[in-house]
Amino acid sequence: MQSGGALGMRTMDMAIQQLLDQGLVNGAEAYKKGINKAKFEPFKDQH
Repeated sequence: MQSGGALGMRTMDMAIQQLLDQGLVNGAEAYKKGINKAKFEPFKDQH
């Protein structure tokens, strides 16, 4: 998946992280929808 990134292939968590970084979703939503919960756990209390 990492090598396919240049071709537009991304994991769900990568897409959610991008939305979180852009401020389009909050941390609680990222945690709720993320596949790897540990990745988004630090943000889960952000509303």
